[in-house]
Amino acid sequence: MSSLYNGTRLSLQRGRHIMLRRFYTQNSLKNTNIGKDFFTKNSQKNTIMGKKFYTQNHKRNITQFDLLYLYSVFVVSCCLFSSDTIRTYIKHIPEYFSKVSLKNENMAIIDQQDHKTIANLIADRHKPAESYYLLIGPYGIGKTVLVTLAKERAGKGVLYVDAPNEEAFSTNLSQEIKNLKWSVHDRYYWNGWFNEFEKIAEKIRRKENYTPLLIIDNVKISKENFSYSNMIRKIQHSAKDASKHGNYNVMFIANDLKTLEFLLDDPAESNMEIIFLGDLNKDVALSYLQNHEVDKNTAEKIYEIFGGRIIDLNHVAKCYERNKENENFLNDYVDIKSNSIIYKLDKCFVNDKFQSKVLNFLYNHSDRPFKRSGFKFSDSRWDFTDDELYDKLVYKNIISMSKNLENTFGSPFTRYVFKNLYNQKGGSKTSGGIIETCSN
Repeated sequence: MSSLYNGTRLSLQRGRHIMLRRFYTQNSLKNTNIGKDFFTKNSQKNTIMGKKFYTQNHKRNITQFDLLYLYSVFVVSCCLFSSDTIRTYIKHIPEYFSKVSLKNENMAIIDQQDHKTIANLIADRHKPAESYYLLIGPYGIGKTVLVTLAKERAGKGVLYVDAPNEEAFSTNLSQEIKNLKWSVHDRYYWNGWFNEFEKIAEKIRRKENYTPLLIIDNVKISKENFSYSNMIRKIQHSAKDASKHGNYNVMFIANDLKTLEFLLDDPAESNMEIIFLGDLNKDVALSYLQNHEVDKNTAEKIYEIFGGRIIDLNHVAKCYERNKENENFLNDYVDIKSNSIIYKLDKCFVNDKFQSKVLNFLYNHSDRPFKRSGFKFSDSRWDFTDDELYDKLVYKNIISMSKNLENTFGSPFTRYVFKNLYNQKGGSKTSGGIIETCSN
């Protein structure tokens, strides 16, 4: 393992990385023989990996489905089959109970102060509402998992609603209300269900002395979806009024600056508390990896590459578990991940010269955040705007937000890729590197 770190860095250099060579030369890789071979091999890899991913996840879903299925078969068996058959089903049902409960036991709130503070805020339902919240942070830092675990800790009074669109909000809110066994009449539109929630929340606050909390996840504002934006705005106003009277709390969850700007661009923002959730610090990240049986030296190298982004740490830990005997597992995993980032970047551009300018800008900001106002590239010769390109990069998770609510890379690993986009030997730039190409 001694050469693991050096090998990992080398894997991002021009000579070993075919996809990165696309950016060194600014030529279309797909039209070359090397490119055709590369895409053929990787499409096969992706097919194999896709089958493996599907199989693993399919098995997890079947486990929970089988629990219900076994119950139904058991009931039918009582009527139709012999006592031997019934005993067989009785024998296997506890196995599924143990698997499902084990999965829940393995999930725990991360032992980091910001995670614990947010969990306590959600779980403590005894204080009257004084504000509503926006929980914001980049993709993959564990916002959804955190609030779900905190909801379980609260025990009652917390409704979690995934709301990427109006229909999902209405469906999921109605289901949450029914799960809590609140007596309601069926409603058909989001505002009907939300009004029902408000009535019940006010009654509970008055009679039972705890404050219901409505968590609305995956809020994403866009110009194209006016009706969805209007729904979020109306809920924002209601959340402000509720916080004045202490009736209930609302927590919006988002991961992009446009949604933040939308919520701030209204007088109702005066009662909104912004909570930023970032990456794990080094000690917590290393502890997380070592709890997944990653040795200390490998954990250090993983953290230097992937930082404290929990989704990446989780994926690389699982990769390590499957490939413990392979000394080059980290090199191989870095290659796969960097390929995916370069592929997403390639899909964002239609003009090579324009592409070079943007890549140069991103490379030069790999060590510091940048303001949205500094992202200016397009002119009248091109049929797209800076806003359209910016939205593409955000959608592809190339750009995200930093703790000071400016722009930065979507993840520590994305930053790592950009910092290694050209080869340096002896302190001099190698001919054909991306920086030289961009300056031509």
